[in-house]
Amino acid sequence: MREELKPCPFCGGEAEDYTRQNTGATRDWCGDASHWVACTGGCGAGTRLHEELAQAITAWNRSA
Repeated sequence: MREELKPCPFCGGEAEDYTRQNTGATRDWCGDASHWVACTGGCGAGTRLHEELAQAITAWNRSA
């Protein structure tokens, strides 16, 4: 079961998780996929890239 995303700690907006499939040099650096969480409220808040979605969610919720 996946952890629920907390609201943005800066603007209170909703957060969304993202996954990008990596290819080429990015794949060598980040693995098969990169995961991050970002605010959809327009404030620009977000996590760094993580190898696992659960890591990105945990990082986001820790700052909230």
